[in-house]
Amino acid sequence: DDKLLSVDLLFSLDNIITIANYSPDILTKKVNIADLGAGWGGNGYIITKINPKASYSIFDLPEGLNVAQHYLPFVTENKNFLCFNKKLKTINQKVLEENDINFFGSQQLEIVENKLFNYFINVQSFQEMTSKQIKEYFKLIDKKTNGYFYTKNYFNWFNPLDKMHIGLSNYPWMSKWKKVLLDKSQNFQNHFVAIF
Repeated sequence: DDKLLSVDLLFSLDNIITIANYSPDILTKKVNIADLGAGWGGNGYIITKINPKASYSIFDLPEGLNVAQHYLPFVTENKNFLCFNKKLKTINQKVLEENDINFFGSQQLEIVENKLFNYFINVQSFQEMTSKQIKEYFKLIDKKTNGYFYTKNYFNWFNPLDKMHIGLSNYPWMSKWKKVLLDKSQNFQNHFVAIF
């Protein structure tokens, strides 16, 4: 239609299409979605355009939140937003129902009510962490999610923080998680895609 689209928007579209191939509820049902390290919120932009019933929450570092809080409201229409509030004592269903899009610090995952999220997304941020940090996030993801965990990250990279190569086999996948997809990405060179 002669519309210009950013590559980043297409990346986000690929994420949502991949999830929807295995769980189409993300497109139509009332669901709670968490996105760790979401950048400007491209996944949320697509989700809120497709599914007005969805609640989308970003968990990120202050720099990422600053970008997302200023840009995402600009490109989404008729949405309620909860900007970062360090005084929140808990994040529960009531908090999510009051807003369509929420901005939280990554440290606030610890105050999320258990099993609150139906979907937990992480794209290209685990390679910025140590193995220990990834393991701690996996524990939180397991505790706070009652549905699907989707991640897309580099297949193999050298982590200067750990001074070691980290590959697919180094991820601390939990044995109790049911593997839905774990393969090389079809659309992104040197990346894997996983859904549990």
